[in-house]
Amino acid sequence: MLQIGEQELYISLLHKKEQLVVGHLAVHHYGDWQETSWTNAWKMLEEKYPWLMKTWNKVFIFYQHGDATLIPATWFQTWYKEKIMETLFGLQHEALVFSDLIPEASIYNLYQIPRWLHGRVLRHFKTGECWHQRTPELRELFQRKVEECIRVVFYPNRFVITVFQGGELKLGQTYSYTSPEDVTYQLLQLVRTFDMDTQAIPVQLQGMIDKSSGVYREVEKYFLEVSCDAGAADWHLSPYFKEYPSHYFTSVLTAAACV
Repeated sequence: MLQIGEQELYISLLHKKEQLVVGHLAVHHYGDWQETSWTNAWKMLEEKYPWLMKTWNKVFIFYQHGDATLIPATWFQTWYKEKIMETLFGLQHEALVFSDLIPEASIYNLYQIPRWLHGRVLRHFKTGECWHQRTPELRELFQRKVEECIRVVFYPNRFVITVFQGGELKLGQTYSYTSPEDVTYQLLQLVRTFDMDTQAIPVQLQGMIDKSSGVYREVEKYFLEVSCDAGAADWHLSPYFKEYPSHYFTSVLTAAACV
């Protein structure tokens, strides 16, 4: 399974029958978001880990890019998805626009990916099936029947906030950050927008964040119910990962549970 973002690449080996993540490889900050930088990073991986290029039984690809939006299924028409992305984000030159159905909520997750990237990935993994990372994350929340929650998933230099209120999805948005205050600023803005109580709303933190970090401490200043959430309960990590906090791998477990 590949999870590809603008500054990170995660490669995980899955044992579907055992519902187990048996291996994981992470590459962060492989340069500017250009075809040459990504190609060079991939060549380095091929040389260092030649097993990557073997023929795999199944390959699952999850893109983690921020240019994504949610559309109710009743409004969605395939023929104008490019126009929607152009209006909201400015359609990237030579971009491909994809849509994932989230059946639990009858909504589509619409997103765009550079054509060169998708082409290179499928050149290496011809049988690959692709989704956006937000798709399994939202499906998991809907399956849990979450009522009230703010979930924050951290990646290098950015984070994704999902807000549920009254059992309904209110927001799913990607933000950039350079300081802990950037994170709490956005959270407090959303609390005001949706009239939430900072002492009552559960805040779940996932991904690349430590409990000893400045970001975690900053969030705890304003919110009473803060926790690190490990995500999908059906999938597990092999003992190899025991020295790491399980919430580091939430996106891996959540994605694996939906394939």
